[in-house]
Amino acid sequence: MEKQLVKLQKISAVIAIVSLIAFLLFSLGGFVYKTQIQSSPEANVDIGILDIKMNE
Repeated sequence: MEKQLVKLQKISAVIAIVSLIAFLLFSLGGFVYKTQIQSSPEANVDIGILDIKMNE
């Protein structure tokens, strides 16, 4: 019983670490994506057109 408990704790620790890394990568990817959109003028024009269409 003790060994199973330790094994379960190790598995849950690994899952927690993996999900944390995945979350960090996801948020970093979203941040990079946003900064790339803001830095390129063509994307800004496209977003502006989309905003105008949505406001009509």
